[in-house]
Amino acid sequence: MGGGRGEEDAREFVEVGDIDSATAWGRVEDFYDYRAANDSDGGAELAAGAAKRLTE
Repeated sequence: MGGGRGEEDAREFVEVGDIDSATAWGRVEDFYDYRAANDSDGGAELAAGAAKRLTE
């Protein structure tokens, strides 16, 4: 899960996953704090950052 700009209930969140890894390793959760993400692109930059973090 990634958290973008905003505070509390006004903060943008996205959830990303990798079904192949989840099948092999089970579900692992992490939080990616990315407040610098662009807030005018519909969450695309935040989702990309969270997905990159997932592969790390």
